[in-house]
Amino acid sequence: MKSRDKIRGSFFKLPDIDLDFQDYDVLIGFAGWGNVGYNSVNHLVETLPLRTIAAWGNSSWFYKNRLESIVTIYAHDESKTILVASRVPIPVTMVNPYNWDEFAMELLSWNCKRYIIVGGIREETRTPTNTDWVAYAPNAPYMKAFGVNRTFGERLAMVGPLSSFLVIGTSLDIPVMGLLAYCNYEEDPEASTLILSEFKEIIGEEITGPLKKFDYSFVPIQREVTHSHETIEAIFSDDEDDMEEDFDGFDPDDLL
Repeated sequence: MKSRDKIRGSFFKLPDIDLDFQDYDVLIGFAGWGNVGYNSVNHLVETLPLRTIAAWGNSSWFYKNRLESIVTIYAHDESKTILVASRVPIPVTMVNPYNWDEFAMELLSWNCKRYIIVGGIREETRTPTNTDWVAYAPNAPYMKAFGVNRTFGERLAMVGPLSSFLVIGTSLDIPVMGLLAYCNYEEDPEASTLILSEFKEIIGEEITGPLKKFDYSFVPIQREVTHSHETIEAIFSDDEDDMEEDFDGFDPDDLL
């Protein structure tokens, strides 16, 4: 393998590791609707033998003999999969869109085989004749490389990392797909468990529930994250009076 320069971005400082990025898939999970991405990818972190390859955040700890932080990146070398997991459920709408673009640009610069962002989609967006429980939102490079057709509906807005990865990945001709489970609730463990079956093709083995969760109560940021849900509800409310001032999202340094 040719030596790879260390990537010096705003978020992650990769060590000089023996890893051929172009052979690896990337699974990304953050806290969004249904908490599907956060719950399902963290279940993999709790289940699979992994090694930490990078981390980001002002809090860190040891867990299962690994160094972890608020956002941690792991390698599952057996399946050639990289997992990007938020270990604390910071809602994607609490981060400034500019920072998501910067985050996506850095991870896409690794030029991995493909990038899959796991999340949830509101049940009410599904058409009455649609019996699928999951929606695929691939960009053109993904459809060309992997033969997956888009089932994500028309005129549905995407925010946070899903939007940033799809748009920037398209401009860089890198395969990116949103893998989204239909959810009835803001916290939908059933949807998170169901989507585990979608990981078999990537991980190479059957991944089953019940969901294994990480107890992040010792992390100082957790109280701030809990209170933030009131702000999120106000952002998406139709009542303009719910927000006293415009909200553009926090800089990650303010959160972490």
